[in-house]
Amino acid sequence: MLRWKCLERRNTMPLNLHGRPSVWYVDGDAECGQAVRYGLLDHAKVTTFADPSSALDELQKTVHPEVVIADLAVSNRNGLEFLRAVVKINPDIAAIAVTDLPDSDELVVRARHDSPLCWRVTSKENFFVGQNMASVVAEAAAEHGRRHLRRLRDEHGLEIQKRLSDEGATNLELGAFSRLEAVLVKHLLSHLDMRQADKFILLWAADLYDLGWRAFPDNPDRAREAAVRIFSGLAGMEKVLEAARDWREHFDGSGPQGKRAQDIPLFARIISVADFVCQAIAERRSPAGIMARVRNHSGTWFDPQVTAVFLQMQVAEEFLQMIEREQQAQKGGARERSAVVNAPPDGEPDPEDSEP
Repeated sequence: MLRWKCLERRNTMPLNLHGRPSVWYVDGDAECGQAVRYGLLDHAKVTTFADPSSALDELQKTVHPEVVIADLAVSNRNGLEFLRAVVKINPDIAAIAVTDLPDSDELVVRARHDSPLCWRVTSKENFFVGQNMASVVAEAAAEHGRRHLRRLRDEHGLEIQKRLSDEGATNLELGAFSRLEAVLVKHLLSHLDMRQADKFILLWAADLYDLGWRAFPDNPDRAREAAVRIFSGLAGMEKVLEAARDWREHFDGSGPQGKRAQDIPLFARIISVADFVCQAIAERRSPAGIMARVRNHSGTWFDPQVTAVFLQMQVAEEFLQMIEREQQAQKGGARERSAVVNAPPDGEPDPEDSEP
């Protein structure tokens, strides 16, 4: 019956879940495990377990999943205790309880009232129907990302503020990220293959990186060096540190350190495009000219995968409209960025462009 219900998913457009989350499903019913693997085939990397103890053993020695789903009745009604143990090991994991038990059952009541533990409690009947499974998992993966970012902010927020102050950025505040650049980074992230937790961290990294630009608007080398010092030695911020170190590298290896292609972290490749576009906007370039400049530098300065996402019609169309609105709003004053003097006309190759 469950397998038949999951067939409904094949008659609908798959959800656009890029960066497929890792999902563990724990249930003694093999048919349910097969249904989850099939129902999430296009949307998640699924590992199934029949026994909670096996899943806990695996959790101690492997990369943690973003989402763990367990039947409350598994292993003599020990599903809730299993989820409690999972969240104790890693509080970032989004735990979902599924059940065939009635709402009045004591175990279901306990699960529903233990909201810090169970991110969601749902009946199997609802979970296995059509797109519900993929939708719930997508929401749970996003919740994992938010939890992970919240923990990093709690752990490192004060230290980062102190380091910013030490670097001379005393008049800047976290969360003051340029609205336009934030929207562009989100556009790019929504179409690139990346874990949800990494997407949230990258947005924060872009926020912090933007502080460096505004602290040292005329000295990109100093901004990069300051960012490296700010993020060094902070657990969980390794990818942010990589982005801070390498965002000025060029895809063809012509950048400051000579890194090329996939040797440049994806975080850095994304921020490089976003910064270049937003600087061009601050220079009052036309939308068509901005698109042409990005296209001209695809494969040389920028990762073709990232520029292809930016240039594809649906994203470009939305962004062009956003650029026009932003330029109207900026008529009274430009964003604090270094200007490019004597820039070539829009749409022409820029042999003397400053580095992004």
